[in-house]
Amino acid sequence: MYSVQLLTEITKGRHNIAEWVKEEVSQISEDDLNLVRNRAISFLKTQHEELESHARITEILYHFDSIECAGEAITQAVLQTIIMIKPEFLVRGGREVAFPGVAPIQAIATQIGLHLHHDQIDAVQTGLEILADFQDIGIYNLMFGKDENHHDTCVVQSNFSDVDNLQSKIKATMYLPPMLVAPKEIVR
Repeated sequence: MYSVQLLTEITKGRHNIAEWVKEEVSQISEDDLNLVRNRAISFLKTQHEELESHARITEILYHFDSIECAGEAITQAVLQTIIMIKPEFLVRGGREVAFPGVAPIQAIATQIGLHLHHDQIDAVQTGLEILADFQDIGIYNLMFGKDENHHDTCVVQSNFSDVDNLQSKIKATMYLPPMLVAPKEIVR
């Protein structure tokens, strides 16, 4: 018999969120997945030839067995990061409705890049190049505008609309921290 705390940890813990994302990524159509995968491999080949990004791409290729493995890592990083952009939840007609959320381009680029690099600066730069290169695929939109201080800004809006269930799970768990020690049973 599990305690309430242990049962909550098992069903809603932070480590389960990665599994939920993997499930959502696996539900993407094979055509879309191949499109992203082929773009990733093409990106690696073209960027490797450019002098400006040669060292960063060489580092990525060094850490993976082949260009196909590196392309798979980029594919997974892009899809998982874009899916995890939190939607806006608004109440309409008495029920909560999810609208596509947005996130600053720097945050998304960093998350994508950190899947590939250990160095933060390289991660941001590679992530930005990937976002620019993958923009026409259609899994996200780049939106340009002004922030509250009237500075130019760019945000990424996810085009994944069928992840309400995933986002609801994440919203409900609020990223529960992992439980390091099982709680003691309370005996009355």
